Amino acid sequence: MQEVDGNLVLTFVGFPDIEITLEEIKLEEFDTLPGDVTHNNSPVGNIVFEGNSDSFDTVDIFNASYIEPEEELSREELESIIFTNESFFAAPGRNRIFNQDTVTFLNDNNNVVMGFDNSDDVINGQGGDDLLWGKSGDDTLRGGGGDDILFGGEGDDTLTGSVGRDRFVFTPNTGMDTITDFDLDDDKIVLQDGLRLEDLEIQSFGSSTHILVNGEAIARLVNVDTDGFLQKQDTIISSELGL
Repeated sequence: MQEVDGNLVLTFVGFPDIEITLEEIKLEEFDTLPGDVTHNNSPVGNIVFEGNSDSFDTVDIFNASYIEPEEELSREELESIIFTNESFFAAPGRNRIFNQDTVTFLNDNNNVVMGFDNSDDVINGQGGDDLLWGKSGDDTLRGGGGDDILFGGEGDDTLTGSVGRDRFVFTPNTGMDTITDFDLDDDKIVLQDGLRLEDLEIQSFGSSTHILVNGEAIARLVNVDTDGFLQKQDTIISSELGL
């Protein structure tokens, strides 16, 4: 979901031909609170899919007030945050999504937001330079506009940087993540917690590039040419979050 010219536009992953435009609706006005559409007590939520009689609370929206503009993080402050609960909660604004196993849409500020442990979270960064941490579970993180830092955490996560110069963070023994849109010119793989370039093995697998550690894949870069990756690996792979 994204706001375009004052309207809310809904698109669906895997269905490129379907687009719904809700005129004069803001993102923060959209929600899917629970309710029963078959009785007089109509649901508060404003979307129900065909075949469902109930509206489920599956979408949460961060409005702009969750980080006041004067408290937004600078890029340097964003990069200084270490992946621990304490540093996340020290950042301004709300730092955890509302509910487990839920789709969350943030705002256009520089958000620092984590998911839950043992939860398959979907976090959409929207605009801004966001730092998103999925924690454990098979999470989906989408940076949206801006220069974002995405760290899936434990589990087999799906990471999409979208527009901007994005950083995808990897640590040892946290599963295999899929990066859907890695850009060899703008994006970087960032190694943390003792993981080093010398520990990596780069392999071609179909149209994708796989990154392995001790024979186990930690990342799949979809539609990324392996030869091109190898030619640029010294600049693509780093232990620093800097641009």
